[in-house]
Amino acid sequence: MRCEPARAGLFVAVASLTAALACRAVRPPLPEPHPRGRGTVGVEVIPDPDALKLRLSAGEEFRRPAPHIGNHLPDYPKELEPLRLAEQVVAVRIVINEEGTVIAIEPSPVARSTGGPHAEPFERVVRAAVASWRFTPAVVRRIEDGPDRDGDGQADYQYVREEASLKVLYDLRFIFRIEDGRGVVATAAIEAT
Repeated sequence: MRCEPARAGLFVAVASLTAALACRAVRPPLPEPHPRGRGTVGVEVIPDPDALKLRLSAGEEFRRPAPHIGNHLPDYPKELEPLRLAEQVVAVRIVINEEGTVIAIEPSPVARSTGGPHAEPFERVVRAAVASWRFTPAVVRRIEDGPDRDGDGQADYQYVREEASLKVLYDLRFIFRIEDGRGVVATAAIEAT
């Protein structure tokens, strides 16, 4: 296969990244924080200090997976609302493939779930909700300058020369609470690293 010089750098970077992914999934940058709200539904993204960090070359940018509008967060299990349980936490790791589908949901290795006799219904609603989530896939893009047609010494525009989708993972913590007599998944701040 013959690569143009501009394409060869991205090809090598993608090949290196693919080799690294065989050992561990890439930890993309964390999403921006969501505002807090009383009685609303939310989720917390947990940083994993041991995850492989994505390294980009000059002219490359990473676009994190974007959740689809139809993704629904889990509901508080209705059968447990009358028990007025203390706060319950479910922490999971999700893997999002190159097509934007959640392909794995497992216990998080970086955060703990509450556990106990009522853990199973909370874990069940989290798994059911997250299994249906869809994303615009994570990508690495090579951005290049266009021509300088107006002669001002600067490119008139930039364009995407190449794009490669990636498999990524996130650790998520769902916090279930009783507020104002009803069960909610409480909004939590997203931790930044």
